[in-house]
Amino acid sequence: NPTLVRNLGIALGGSGANRTITVTPELNIFGTATITLMVNDGATTVEESFLLTVVDVSHPPTITPIDDITIAKNTSTNVIEFTIGDLDSPIGSLLVSAVSSNPTLVRNFGLAFGGAGANRTLVVTPVADQTGTATITIMVSDGPLTTNESFVLTVNSGVTQVGDTNGDGDVNITDLNNVRNNFGAAGGAPLGDTDVDHDVDITDLNNVRNNFGATSNGSPSISTLVGAPQSTSASQGLESHAVAASIEGTRLTLGGLPILIARRKLERNPAKESAADLLFGQLSGENVSLEAPKFRTRNPRAK
Repeated sequence: NPTLVRNLGIALGGSGANRTITVTPELNIFGTATITLMVNDGATTVEESFLLTVVDVSHPPTITPIDDITIAKNTSTNVIEFTIGDLDSPIGSLLVSAVSSNPTLVRNFGLAFGGAGANRTLVVTPVADQTGTATITIMVSDGPLTTNESFVLTVNSGVTQVGDTNGDGDVNITDLNNVRNNFGAAGGAPLGDTDVDHDVDITDLNNVRNNFGATSNGSPSISTLVGAPQSTSASQGLESHAVAASIEGTRLTLGGLPILIARRKLERNPAKESAADLLFGQLSGENVSLEAPKFRTRNPRAK
């Protein structure tokens, strides 16, 4: 059966009375073949035959790896190219499908295949106005066997907020804690490095502070409240303003005047704490109160 075993697939070895034979069938072919050994002394030939049986072993389909992908919301992925194959089955008989682990972000009908033969494509279109992550799993089946290939799709807001340390599009207490916990770290890409200068310092603190409350949907940060009048009392002639705190060296000020630090635990020594520590404590919910100076006027209309 030369379809299964060609003569050049039979290799003899050894010497003298001790001989060997190695039989190598054709790739991906199964069946039976009778292998006949012949020994000749010049006058007489003796034959010895044996039956070689090659059983069918089904190989799973193959698919090339796909890297994780990040896109902005309300957009689709670029065309994702991948290659499929199977040692045992024709390419045209392979079934390709996909599923999303997060239908809130990517529904299955948002997975569109293209291409033909071994060269296939996929375009992923998430649900409108949704952000988050979904694991997209592509499945290639030859019937008995299936091979899976997965990648993580991340859909972000597409808006980069100054002070956003974790890429979620918001500037909040998590970002403040990232700066606080890594304050002073340098080298590499420390968590809390908002300006990508490879260290976490007062600039990163100010980036978080100045944009604290900013969100991916465009909500204003607390810095927009600087100088905005909050309440006016005509009878007492008092007007209060919400103004942003600022750090001048190790001195914390509000509206250019020193801030009164109150209700700190007695075992703490505020004199030994930096202004950054005090601001960290205020925004992270520790038992710290920062009181702004009150602006008094006899005339409630006075600025």
